[in-house]
Amino acid sequence: MAFVSSPKLQRHSALFISVILALLFVFTTMQVFASDDAVSADLTNSSKTVDQAEAQAGDTVHYTIVLSNTGGSGNVIVTDTLDANLTYVVDSFIENPVIGVTPVISNGMIIWDGFVGNDQTVELSFDAVLTDTLLVDDVVTNTVWIDDEASVISRTAVTTIIDAPPAAPADLSGSSKTVDNAETAVGSELGYTITLSNSGGLTATNTLVTDTLPTELSYITNTLTVNPDTGTAQFNAGQITWQGDVPPTSTITIQFQAQLTNTLTEGDIVTNTVSIAYDGTSIERLATTEIIAYRVYMPIIYKPLPILTLQLTQAPNSNNEWVVSWANNYGSGLEYELQEAQSVDFSGATTINSSDTSNGFRKDLSFNNVYYCRVRPVAGDLIGNWSNIVQVISGYRDDFTDASSGWATRRISLLEEQATHYGVDFDGGKHGDVLILIRADAWDWMLASPLRPAPAVPYAIEFKMRIHDGSNLVSGGMVFGGDWNGQPCPEIGNVYDTKNCFNNFYTYNFIFYGPIKLLHEQVDLLYWCPNCGGAKLKRLGPNMVLEGSNGEGIISCHSNWPTTQCPEDGNPAEDWHTYRVEVREDGARLYIDNNFKYHFTNTSYINGRYFGAFASSDEYQPSIWFYDYFQVTPLD
Repeated sequence: MAFVSSPKLQRHSALFISVILALLFVFTTMQVFASDDAVSADLTNSSKTVDQAEAQAGDTVHYTIVLSNTGGSGNVIVTDTLDANLTYVVDSFIENPVIGVTPVISNGMIIWDGFVGNDQTVELSFDAVLTDTLLVDDVVTNTVWIDDEASVISRTAVTTIIDAPPAAPADLSGSSKTVDNAETAVGSELGYTITLSNSGGLTATNTLVTDTLPTELSYITNTLTVNPDTGTAQFNAGQITWQGDVPPTSTITIQFQAQLTNTLTEGDIVTNTVSIAYDGTSIERLATTEIIAYRVYMPIIYKPLPILTLQLTQAPNSNNEWVVSWANNYGSGLEYELQEAQSVDFSGATTINSSDTSNGFRKDLSFNNVYYCRVRPVAGDLIGNWSNIVQVISGYRDDFTDASSGWATRRISLLEEQATHYGVDFDGGKHGDVLILIRADAWDWMLASPLRPAPAVPYAIEFKMRIHDGSNLVSGGMVFGGDWNGQPCPEIGNVYDTKNCFNNFYTYNFIFYGPIKLLHEQVDLLYWCPNCGGAKLKRLGPNMVLEGSNGEGIISCHSNWPTTQCPEDGNPAEDWHTYRVEVREDGARLYIDNNFKYHFTNTSYINGRYFGAFASSDEYQPSIWFYDYFQVTPLD
């Protein structure tokens, strides 16, 4: 049956179709405009890497795909088809950060379909095993395809197959033979242990162990054991044998017991030797036992030896001499054993045997200037306990010929562009080895020290110093009266705010500007203030005020210490000058080239033991100073 529409129905149908087409046009146009306004994802900075550029056949390699989106948000499809020589390691796929996308992994193909936001980075990684049929120089290429709906890019990671290094041959040289008694009486039982130790990379095959007992020993039946129980072990006709394999990096222990005959006499030595043969090599190991007689010792009644008290009765003097002594409250018949060393555990100690109750020392000046002493009594075969330990801090000198003497930067206003190092004087090598301080950027300072203690007050610090090509207002000099608690200096990871060393000290800061000037500073506090202008680590002393909130403000850094012109005009700082500071109970006296300059009477840190060198820069730089020697000696 056919239907024929009327003209009126045809007009209504045409109008309906026109409306539908118009709506489709508007919807499509809105999509186009919306698409034009959106920013597409941009994955061009993505990468694919492998953890081994060279590997051996059968190795496991780790691949990482980094999706780096520098464009708009969008859906990303990652397709990684593994090379035929790769096998995916089950459950090794990792998504970071966890987005929650479960990848499709099938037939050597990994597909990840996820959303990557604007400026987001997503890391995908997995493991794969290289087939063991690969040959040397084969190349395994793994490529990933990244589709961000606007473009498709590929990234590749390559691994080249290399040969495995040959295994080291079997090595039983570490094997041993021991006995449980190095001394015993006739007729005793001895336990022997043979240890086979293979430190090589291959098995020691058909290893033969042969232990022929000497006539002084008789094997005790059923005492032969092997751990682990491997190979073949037996005793036959006075001989113990074992034959078997010793795998690489393994140990096999063979044990047995034997009895000494009654025909031995005191002083006889019984030697039991084992032969170990493997891979064309034969080695021997032996164990010995000395025959002794049983003795019964009766108790000996004696007056116990005293524990002595050691004292430093004369401190180091200007000749670097000192005296230690102790009292004898025991009576006659005592001798003494005195030890002196430069380590508190007395390793490498020098021993002095004496009947006196005191001993004097005289030492050459050196940078290793700390000594330790102890004493104990001796009466015949009796030896007493050690006394207390006395530490002696003697004079110090460093000519900078030995780079192990310990000078290093300890406090600093900024880490960059500074150095403390041992070198040679640039001035034709006239002064040979020197210590060089370099502060190469503006508005900064540095303090170097060997962290060696000075003797007790009074003492004198003397050094020879010159500037190298000085710029205006750079300065250098020395420090003393510093503190140190024995912890790392500077403290690792806290170089600016460390409290371990040189929190307070004095400086003699020689400022190069025309005729050189001296600024003596008393530093009470170091304060890290990077936004205060000038040096970021401030040296605060008398009449120095920190202003502003939370350290963000102005530092008033003017000291009331006087400046002194030195050395005199016509004797420039580029020349070598000898500086001497005498540290006494009433302050410090400064001499330059044997000329007295000033007496500073402040004694706040006069007993601080640690000293060093100093350099700083103003708006001009660099500040470079040479030190020919550094000496600290006791004063009488």
